[in-house]
Amino acid sequence: MLISNVPILKKSIGMLEKLKNIMDKFKRGFRSIFPVLFVLALAGFFVVGVYAASTIGTNMSTTGTMTVAPAADSATSVRFQNTAGTNVFITDSTNMRVGVLGAPQTTFEVQGTASASYLMTANSLQVAGPTSVAYSRFGTGTTGNTSEWDAANDLLITGSLEVDGKASLASNFQMSGRFVADTAASHSMAGDLILTSALTVGATTASSSAGKGYTAEFVGPATGTASFYFGGAAASTAGTCIQLKSTTGAWIYMRFNQGATTPTLSTVRCH
Repeated sequence: MLISNVPILKKSIGMLEKLKNIMDKFKRGFRSIFPVLFVLALAGFFVVGVYAASTIGTNMSTTGTMTVAPAADSATSVRFQNTAGTNVFITDSTNMRVGVLGAPQTTFEVQGTASASYLMTANSLQVAGPTSVAYSRFGTGTTGNTSEWDAANDLLITGSLEVDGKASLASNFQMSGRFVADTAASHSMAGDLILTSALTVGATTASSSAGKGYTAEFVGPATGTASFYFGGAAASTAGTCIQLKSTTGAWIYMRFNQGATTPTLSTVRCH
C-alpha cells in the first residue's frame, strides 16, 4: 500500500518545490523594487509639497538664487512673521510694495523708527505724510505760492521751526505774520528795512493807525514821556533833518540849528 502511494508523494513534493521557487523569486523581486518605490514616494511628497501648503521644520539655505513667485498677486503675497504671528516683513505684489512692521502704503514703508548712515533721495522729501508733491516738505500743508515752491530743492514747513544756532539768508525774506525778537540783546540790519504796512513800535498792536492814516505809531512807556533819538555819530552840516509835506503837498524840511530853541522850516533839502 505504501509503495503504491509513492508517485503521489513525489508529485506533491515537486509541487512544493515549485511553490518554494516562486516564493523565492517574489522575495528577490520585492527586495529589488522596494528602493524604487520608496524613491518614487519621496519624490511625490516633494512634488505635492511644491503645489500645496507645506512646513519646513528646520533651517533652509541656498547657495543660489531664491525666487518666490505667488500663484496669484495679493496684498500679502509674502510674509515673514515672529513666533507670535506678527508680521515683520510684508510684500504686496498687487501694488508692488514692501512694508516693514505694517501693511505698506507706498513703494517702501517702515512702521516705527528707521536709521541710516546717509539719507539720499533723487526727488522731493516728504515727512509726516505719504502724499507726494513737487517740493520737499515737513507736514501735510500745501504752499500758496506755487511759483516759488515748485521743485525738490524748495522746502515747506507746516509747523514751527526752531533754530538754536545761526541762520543765514542769501535772498529775500517774506512773512505774513509778525516778527518777534523777544531777547534783551540788540539787533541790527546791514540793509534797508522796507515796510508796506503801518509801523508800530513799543506795543504789540497799533491803537491809532487803523483807518486814521497813521503811517507809523511810536508808543512810549505807561508813565512818563516817550523820548526819541535822531542823529548820527558824527557832526554834519545838514544836521538832523526831517522831510515833511505841507497841506498843499509841497515838501518842507525841518532841522535844528546850533543854538536855536525852535526848529527851522525851510525848502533846503535834507539830502
